[in-house]
Amino acid sequence: MKWHKLALTAVVALGMGMAATAQAGSKPPVPESLAGVEIVGSDFVLDAMESGSANILDCRKANAVSSDGAVPTSFNCQVSSGKADVGDAEVAATADKLKAECADLGGLDKAKPIVTFCNGLNCWRSPKAALALVKLGFTNVKWYRLGMNDWKAQSLPLE
Repeated sequence: MKWHKLALTAVVALGMGMAATAQAGSKPPVPESLAGVEIVGSDFVLDAMESGSANILDCRKANAVSSDGAVPTSFNCQVSSGKADVGDAEVAATADKLKAECADLGGLDKAKPIVTFCNGLNCWRSPKAALALVKLGFTNVKWYRLGMNDWKAQSLPLE
């Protein structure tokens, strides 16, 4: 009888822990690197914003852009899935979506630097977009891995 109580207590505790994790919506951190993509910091993005030396692609949801602000000169193309996956199928689906739904990409010089970003270390939209851009033939893809959380923490310009 005692072991039943102990087992039941363990199952309930485990279930509560899993529910808390699911409620928090926690995702694993994004990769530390991406094949064919250079990781850049806020200094690079700030310089690109001020000089126009690179295109800046905001991959966040449109409601995040409207509520939290945008990096000046960036354009928003929401990546459909924030799923923690940068496998071939996810990247191919992202490339198809960007090609179909992001008119701003169509006229860009594919050799000019392009920077992707989203909310930071747990946001999987920008690494997916960076790899999708490589798949679409962009040759100078950058990824601002620390993203908007870092940008706002430094009180950098927003519009």
